[in-house]
Amino acid sequence: LYIILLTAVVTSLKWNATGITVAGVTAISGTTPNKLNKPQGLSIDSNGTLYIADQNNCRVQKWLSGASNGTTVVGQSNGTCGSGPSLLQTPQGV
Repeated sequence: LYIILLTAVVTSLKWNATGITVAGVTAISGTTPNKLNKPQGLSIDSNGTLYIADQNNCRVQKWLSGASNGTTVVGQSNGTCGSGPSLLQTPQGV
């Protein structure tokens, strides 16, 4: 089970009330590779890699299982939004 918070994605192990942050930093948003800003949607592949629509940073981040940083795979890594080539405007799903 993955739960999207305002600045992070956490996974909750069965019967674990606190959960474990697997992407982003709880309660701290930003544009650095280890931070998210209003993540909206996520997908997970067969290897456990997360793809996260980082809405307010206008990018899609790839987080390998166990990684402490994400990699921008679509959009700009610095949070630049727009409608031009290689730009996204507040993505909401992947």
